[in-house]
Amino acid sequence: MSHGTLTKMRRLGLCTILFTACGGADARIPDGQWSGVLRAGDDATRVVATRRGEKLQLRFREPHNCQLPAELLDEKDSEAQFRFNPPPNGGGFCTGLYPGDVLIREGESGLHLSFERSGRAWSGDLVQLPAPWGKR
Repeated sequence: MSHGTLTKMRRLGLCTILFTACGGADARIPDGQWSGVLRAGDDATRVVATRRGEKLQLRFREPHNCQLPAELLDEKDSEAQFRFNPPPNGGGFCTGLYPGDVLIREGESGLHLSFERSGRAWSGDLVQLPAPWGKR
């Protein structure tokens, strides 16, 4: 094998390693808005989750009707753990989640969100909402 061919193969190998490494960095949970239903046994509630960098906002619909901010605690590959902050508008459901954590991971068709409240495991799949007009 000539020196030129060997050099090209090394460069190609290095490029492959770099592209693979960069691709892993892109596997993090993306920013955006996500909507779905969370369930714990027979109980269910709609939620909208909004991620912006290291911040997460959960807005629970009826019957809970409250919102809860959270901050990034840890993120690896396609899984992120956020820690709840105190709820700004109260609400028994949200107040009962603080202090606590929520885990978000990539699912088959969006995100899978899970947390515990009063010893009950809540979880559900969320789908990404379209960006508002003019934003990307």
